[in-house]
Amino acid sequence: MRTFSQAAALCLAALATGCVAYNDPCQVVDRPDDIVGYVGEIVYLDKPNARHANNAIGQLAADGYRHSQDGSSSYPPAVLGVINGGGIRAEGFCGVSHTVVRKGPLSRDAIHQILLFDNLVVTLDLTVQEVVAIFASGAEGLSQEGQPIVSGPGNFLHPSAGTHVGIDCSIPPGTAGPGRITDLSVPGKVLVQGGVVVAPPPDKVRVAITDFNINFGGGTSEFLAGLDRDPTRNVLTGGIDSDIAEAYMHENYGTSDRALLVDPGRVTFANCATPEAPR
Repeated sequence: MRTFSQAAALCLAALATGCVAYNDPCQVVDRPDDIVGYVGEIVYLDKPNARHANNAIGQLAADGYRHSQDGSSSYPPAVLGVINGGGIRAEGFCGVSHTVVRKGPLSRDAIHQILLFDNLVVTLDLTVQEVVAIFASGAEGLSQEGQPIVSGPGNFLHPSAGTHVGIDCSIPPGTAGPGRITDLSVPGKVLVQGGVVVAPPPDKVRVAITDFNINFGGGTSEFLAGLDRDPTRNVLTGGIDSDIAEAYMHENYGTSDRALLVDPGRVTFANCATPEAPR
């Protein structure tokens, strides 16, 4: 498995002459110019837009994670996939910022530089309490309306299709229960309604998430550390996150008439600051 440090080492020579675009000489994937799919609108990758708003690339990854183990004969498929906003990167392997994905074709190189950490996707059973906790933790650092967005919380979670998260930033950080989460539902189950956890906390939700978020990611590992080694969680360890997102992009958005668009209804924000386009 390629690590970020190994990938970065491949770019050192390119940095000397300037690595200024996704398709410059520091690629770490084969066939970097292959088109994996199409984006139907501009997507911003700066931290406020990746960590403080719905994001089409985040949603793509979450959908890919969710469906990555659909073919398993051992366990039912996941109903929820999540990626943390901090996993969506603008800097690429070359340390040069790329804050905008243009409308049109997306190269293989680009998607691997946006999702650059090569985490493994793990599908496992979480309790309702754990699912609510990781979404609540990710909403804690959001800025209230009228306040500046310095960067956005890296543990803000982008959910897969069929999930809805309602967040109210007027609720003070540190509030007990689901915190700022006013509503949370996954396919087939309502977890939070009207700011109250309505599903039994021990009930299980099958979730696809990266091994980083389970064991290392601040704000999620606090609740999930070690669960990928718990056989009672029916764990399936899958492929690399960027490979999964690439395959899902190609399968579902592989032609210009099926281009990727953001779903603004997955996370709805009340009384929260709204990020602007990067300058």
